[in-house]
Amino acid sequence: MKPAVFFDRDGTLIKAVHYLNDPDQVTLMNGVGQVLTELEQAGYLRIIVTNQAAIGKGLLTVDGLHRVQQRLDDLLAIEDATIDGWYFCPEVRVAADDETIDFPDRKPGPGMLLQAAGDFDISLADSWMVGDRLSDALAGKNAGCRGSIVITPRPFDKELLSHPSVDFVVASLDHINEIILRSGRPI
Repeated sequence: MKPAVFFDRDGTLIKAVHYLNDPDQVTLMNGVGQVLTELEQAGYLRIIVTNQAAIGKGLLTVDGLHRVQQRLDDLLAIEDATIDGWYFCPEVRVAADDETIDFPDRKPGPGMLLQAAGDFDISLADSWMVGDRLSDALAGKNAGCRGSIVITPRPFDKELLSHPSVDFVVASLDHINEIILRSGRPI
């Protein structure tokens, strides 16, 4: 079994755009290529798990989502970086909070991570979840991941700092490898 790092997409790997539906709006966050390459070299799979309510709301088609993902892949290739897989949930959130599981595949539900674990023979106990919201951290915990990292420009967000599902809060993506690689991984 292999370890993985699961990534939220919007606000984590790419700049957040409200209901992103145009590939030309995809902009990588600083340092993404280096982060992904270092994780690959350390033996981690890199998997995107993303809620895509824009599909459920009729603002984006699945084909449109594939074009956005292709643009992300193309930008990563320029930086000699790749991801191993990506999963999405088109369901629209019902609850008004980040903690309620409305649908098993929609974060904070663990469904996308569990699907990837089956598809890629991933050891969830050796894996990490990285995102920019509490729902991302909860998805990792609900799937049984080793740890969760939330990236926020507000480093003193009391909700995130005090929530038991958030193991680390960092100011930017370039800090996550310090945590993950320092923690070691099974051989």
